[in-house]
Amino acid sequence: MEQAQLYKRLFTISVDELAMFHENSRSVADCIKLLNISAKQRTVIRHAQLEDFWQEEVEGKWEFFVKMKLASSSLTTELALKNNLNMLEWHIVYQRYSDLAAADKPFTFLEYAHKPLRVEIIDIGVEYGIAEACAVLDHVYEFGQKGNVQQHTKH
Repeated sequence: MEQAQLYKRLFTISVDELAMFHENSRSVADCIKLLNISAKQRTVIRHAQLEDFWQEEVEGKWEFFVKMKLASSSLTTELALKNNLNMLEWHIVYQRYSDLAAADKPFTFLEYAHKPLRVEIIDIGVEYGIAEACAVLDHVYEFGQKGNVQQHTKH
């Protein structure tokens, strides 16, 4: 199985999980602040756990990174235990909201969450491969019930 398939799954999980921070009553900036605080506290959302949040300058542009891992509840499935997926770690990376041009700024955090710059796979562990990781993610996240994985990756 191609590594692109793992990226697509992690993209979908990340965007769906971060969308939980959307509230119509809050500004995008306030939602990002809440996300930052939640990541610093290693908050579990549903299927993923936020591990950290930071900003850094990449090629002259500021980006923010959200470090994520699978939540403990996702790791307790029989398939996840068999494949020891606790090492799976990834970052979802966004352009800093304040640096976006006014015409490009999403009006809601939900819109913003669906437009990351990229997903970076940091570690999948040495005990399993991409196919096993995808199988566990398919089992835990139930992509079939949420729609096609590819549907979420057109952004």
